Amino acid sequence: MGSSMKKKISKIIAGVLAAVMTVSVMPVYATDDVFESIVEEESDNAVTEPAEEDGNTEDEVMPSYFEKELLQLSKISETDTSITISWSSINNADFSHYEILCNGIAANSGITDTQYTVTGLSGGNEYGISVYAYDADENVIGMSETDYFYTDWNISSNTVLTSDKVVADLFINGGTTDLNGYTLTVKGDVYLGTGTSTTYLNINKGKLYAEKNFYMQKTNGYYGEGYLIMNNAEDYICVNGDFTVYTYYARSTLTDGIIEVKGDFTQKSYNYENNFVPGGNHKVILSGVGLQTVSFSDIESRFNILDIRNFSADGVVFTTPVTILTLNRNGCNVVFANGEQSGWTLEDDEIYTGDLNLSTGTLDLNGHKLTITGNLVHSGGTVLVNGGELEVQGDYRVQTLNGENYTTSAGV
Repeated sequence: MGSSMKKKISKIIAGVLAAVMTVSVMPVYATDDVFESIVEEESDNAVTEPAEEDGNTEDEVMPSYFEKELLQLSKISETDTSITISWSSINNADFSHYEILCNGIAANSGITDTQYTVTGLSGGNEYGISVYAYDADENVIGMSETDYFYTDWNISSNTVLTSDKVVADLFINGGTTDLNGYTLTVKGDVYLGTGTSTTYLNINKGKLYAEKNFYMQKTNGYYGEGYLIMNNAEDYICVNGDFTVYTYYARSTLTDGIIEVKGDFTQKSYNYENNFVPGGNHKVILSGVGLQTVSFSDIESRFNILDIRNFSADGVVFTTPVTILTLNRNGCNVVFANGEQSGWTLEDDEIYTGDLNLSTGTLDLNGHKLTITGNLVHSGGTVLVNGGELEVQGDYRVQTLNGENYTTSAGV
């Protein structure tokens, strides 16, 4: 059998084996029948090679394909036009070089390094990448499974989704991005408002899943010009990491839908303190599995409905005063800043010893008398007298305690 025939058979068998390896972890063995069928199929058009000097046809031994080494492939980084990968080096004395395939097409062949950057790609797309190892006779002696990776997506103008989409990192630099009822999955971080112009993300009955963090700010940590539009009950954002609001203006429109966050929630402002003011039926869910912290730089910003579903022992800790119109604790551990606490309904006359810092919810006297032996700091929430009586033996401050200073209150 000639060398060209052997190389062709080698690649055919390697391709079949690679496909099987992708769907099964069971070992695959190349039998004599497999080789015979391939050789028979190719023999009709094959050119007969000259006999050796001793008159005998060359007797070649085909490589053992079931002994191929499996290469472990991983991604190092990506941009909107490239993906950098690395893989485990092959442990074979006959090794000659590697070949990298992208979507089944050779991207490079003849390299000996175990790292390569595939270039010339398009932003926001999926690519299947695999690596083959060859010996000097072009026999496949090792291979990786085909792994699928994604490029970053940079958006700088009006964009409307027409199908579900998966990307690496998402950078919305300009225009309005409309999910249009589809699902956008981001394997990395979301940056909304990284450009110099006003930018919008309209969820529009769609879903956005961020496997890492969601930043409404520039990539350098400065305030951004990106704003959210959520006006439908179907609107949904799920963030496995942290959610940060740090915008110049207060141009987000949040009247419905859900933002679910499993990391920390942070609000900061540069010029407009009320840059996060959801209303209507809009809800934020905190559903982490460990400690989550909440920090607001401005009480003019707020939660509309805050639903806490973090059932861990650490729960949710508010490191600053936060305005919350409706709080659902669901029995979760919640610690408020400055000893704040949410309201409750009296079932009998009560004496509250010390200072009470009411920050959220409704304190309903419900026809009973509440005596507070210290101060009542009414930083948020509602005091509902409701036929009852309130006696405060210290000061009654409709203000917010921020450190050692008192500021504006959101309470009524």
